[in-house]
Amino acid sequence: MNVNYCEFEWKFAGLNTDFGRELAQLWFGLDNYMIESLVGRYTRGKRKGQLRGSIRWQKATRGGWSRGKGVVLPGTVRRAAIVDSFNGNTIFESEP
Repeated sequence: MNVNYCEFEWKFAGLNTDFGRELAQLWFGLDNYMIESLVGRYTRGKRKGQLRGSIRWQKATRGGWSRGKGVVLPGTVRRAAIVDSFNGNTIFESEP
């Protein structure tokens, strides 16, 4: 029996960009103050004063079957996480 499995790809965006910050607000329901308290800000260098974290998400690039999820359509976001850029630890993770 041939089964078409879905394929996923990891995507990234910095929280210091408008796109990354708005995505985190939309998916996690956090406001700017809560995001800042989770990740902090850069204190030195060219990014001084900007948010330090990033958001990453796993998106289906090709639809098909996924174990545990069933049928997955292309473009579906499987999971998302806010990651600390300093040490790479996952701070907040959920399924949007």
